[in-house]
Amino acid sequence: MILKRLKDETRFSHQATEQHLDLFSRMLTKSEYARLLGRFWGFYAPIETKIGQVVGLEQLPLNLSARQKKPLLWLDLTSLAWDEKTIQAQPLCDDLPVLDSIPQALGCLYVLEGSTLGGQIISRHLQERIGITPDHGGRFFASYGQDVRSMWKGFGETVTSYSTSPQIEDTIVDSAIETFASFGRWFQNGKQD
Repeated sequence: MILKRLKDETRFSHQATEQHLDLFSRMLTKSEYARLLGRFWGFYAPIETKIGQVVGLEQLPLNLSARQKKPLLWLDLTSLAWDEKTIQAQPLCDDLPVLDSIPQALGCLYVLEGSTLGGQIISRHLQERIGITPDHGGRFFASYGQDVRSMWKGFGETVTSYSTSPQIEDTIVDSAIETFASFGRWFQNGKQD
């Protein structure tokens, strides 16, 4: 039930975020792609830190360390000739969703984990368009590779088993919508990058 609610109730937010990102028209050259990854770094670095601070989340069967994208972004950026100083100098998003509880963290993770599914399409586009492969600059969008479906399934099972009341479901859905909005604003504000 919660996964259907999340899909249905975040549909508009999801579509609006995709319009803000406009990924396919942004990825024209490797340098433009690297700048885009720098923008992703600016969102993922603080949001993953914030998720990691949610008390009790580590007790759920999520394997959060395996789901982190910050290390993948770091590897991609360094393979595209960015040095540590350049990466660390990237602006970081401070307009993040509130993550004071496990349900809020699960709503946020719904957005981040869901993006791994679309990342598979983007990964193929990158390879065809500018020669970016998962082994050279494309780890972030390839994320879990062949394990993307099983990682998504495991996440869905955890969210479903945790959703034991309408209040918990409401909080998860509200947090997912807030995360989409934050993500969209971050990329809308960075279009000039």
